[in-house]
Amino acid sequence: MGNRIWSAYRSSKSSKQAKVVTVSTTAVNHASTLQLPNAQQRPAPDPSLRGVDLLEDLGFHVLVDGSGLHRLTHSTSNETITELNFSRYVASGNMYNSVALGCMQYCHDKFDLETVETASGFVLTSKDLCSFDRILVIINGKGLVQPGILARSSLMKYSFEQGSAWSMIKNASSNGVGVILLNHNHTSHSFSTKNVKVQFEELIVPLLEGEKSRGVVFDFVAHSAGGSKLISNLTSLVKYVTSKNIGKLMFTDSIHSLRQISLHGGLSEEEKEILSKKVVGEDAVYYRSNHEHMSPDKALGEVFSVVDNPHDTPAELNHKAYWRGRFGTIRTIYCGTTSHARTTEMATDEIIKFLNY
Repeated sequence: MGNRIWSAYRSSKSSKQAKVVTVSTTAVNHASTLQLPNAQQRPAPDPSLRGVDLLEDLGFHVLVDGSGLHRLTHSTSNETITELNFSRYVASGNMYNSVALGCMQYCHDKFDLETVETASGFVLTSKDLCSFDRILVIINGKGLVQPGILARSSLMKYSFEQGSAWSMIKNASSNGVGVILLNHNHTSHSFSTKNVKVQFEELIVPLLEGEKSRGVVFDFVAHSAGGSKLISNLTSLVKYVTSKNIGKLMFTDSIHSLRQISLHGGLSEEEKEILSKKVVGEDAVYYRSNHEHMSPDKALGEVFSVVDNPHDTPAELNHKAYWRGRFGTIRTIYCGTTSHARTTEMATDEIIKFLNY
């Protein structure tokens, strides 16, 4: 395996070197178009670190299949990688991480977004972000996934579209909606509240408080731990909920809790009520994974009713009580999978319908 690949993987573990590896070449070409307070553009990357080159060094290339999906393909055999043959071509450990890094970089190269450096890592945004009246913010979960990546395994086993937010980005862009892909994992496995808070303060708050503050609307898609961090940051933006600058909220297997609001010492009772109503109201949806024992076969799009039913088993009644206590009465939709990592991927079409751009 080429030294370039191992160097690239090692640099993904270092915030200093990650500036070279994770940046989108396309983004840098337009680096001068976005002007935001306290946010600097990432320096130009080494062109040799494009995703297609990283994958080529590992013996892979990208093939567009008959459905128009971009698929990871083993170059020697020309065999498309699937869940069934994955272990034959991608070993666990360092090779897994290196191939995943190449796949993530390939997506960033294709997203056609701009790379902005914050005090807490780089993020990807639409060009001329300040010009949009509506902006979609996508917050992924904890781990080694980079901005806009939903699940590394899905990138490699299924398609780049399924393993990333590519479809949501294209849908937003084609409808004149801006995009921000937040990045909370820039320090390897770290997913700190500080990372999220800094990126909110440097990217989102300036747009809310700027000249267009009366018109710009933010929609949010948040997965897993990203949902908890979204709620934490919304507690400081309650006034924008009232002014309708906070639009639709989509949680995918989020680990947030309404107690983050009810027990927040910095909010008045009125503010708690406003925010609590927002996160369970008509502008909010929770897309959940299927329960392995109680609902393994639920189809994508089926509604999970939190209301007790006379036919519910004791286990189902307990589960619903827990759900109402943690998430309230938010409209909840099954994703058709028991895989936590794949919930956003499986819910993408439903999310796009709900956004209705």
